[in-house]
Amino acid sequence: MSVSLDPEVDAPGISQLLMAINRGMEVLAKAGCDAVALERVADQAFEGLPLTARARSQRAPRPVVSDAS
Repeated sequence: MSVSLDPEVDAPGISQLLMAINRGMEVLAKAGCDAVALERVADQAFEGLPLTARARSQRAPRPVVSDAS
């Protein structure tokens, strides 16, 4: 996936945030968190990225993931 971040963004700060989220997701997965919950975490993380206006306008909506059977 290619993402265009706002050029004014604090790149080191964003990379540290993404690494912290990634490590946290590893811990959650090892603790038994299911894939649906982990995907929600990832979706929320990417929602918070400071994208360029063009990148925001080109984003396709993601399907809603449900853990209901």
